Amino acid sequence: MKKKVLMTLFVLLGMLQGAWCHEYPYLTFQSADGTTKSLSVESLRMTFSDSQLFASNVDGEEVFDLSDLNKMYFSANVSMPVGDVNRDGFINVTDAVCVVNEILKPGIEDIDLVAADVNGDGIINITDAIMLINIILK
Repeated sequence: MKKKVLMTLFVLLGMLQGAWCHEYPYLTFQSADGTTKSLSVESLRMTFSDSQLFASNVDGEEVFDLSDLNKMYFSANVSMPVGDVNRDGFINVTDAVCVVNEILKPGIEDIDLVAADVNGDGIINITDAIMLINIILK
């Protein structure tokens, strides 16, 4: 598993040197609990040491534990937190209702599909709704 994660990270690192970084100025890291951190790709450098990813740019350095890193993706803007489905800046019951509505009638509401995929498996389903409710109740 770690070997697969490392290979994926190296591929992404290679992409940073390509044209994609010009279209997407942020690289977003999502942890297993759904929290996200977006970093500008400008002068972004990534190194690995002791099962950790060190990402630094002009704004500073972030450290990610590889065992907790769920996914990384390029984005056009700073990501809203996973769970803020309706993009209002808050994670609350309204977001959970939006997820349920998306499950029952996909595409009926204008929502953030990345934020609705709380567990990051690429599918919006009841698991995401339950995980979002657990985040709200914490």
